[in-house]
Amino acid sequence: MEQNLDIFDWELSAEELQKIEQILQYRGSRAEAYLSENGPFRTVEEIWDGEI
Repeated sequence: MEQNLDIFDWELSAEELQKIEQILQYRGSRAEAYLSENGPFRTVEEIWDGEI
C-alpha cells in the first residue's frame, strides 16, 4: 500500500506546466443536450467560455 501512495509524491515543473498550457484544446461535444428553454443553459454560448 505504501508503494501505491508514493504515486502522489510528485509535481510538474514550471516548464512542464508551460508545455501543457500550449496544447490546443478541443471539445468532444458542443453540449447541446444540456440546453433547455426552462433550464439554466438556454444557448451553447452560456455553457462555454470563449470560442465554441
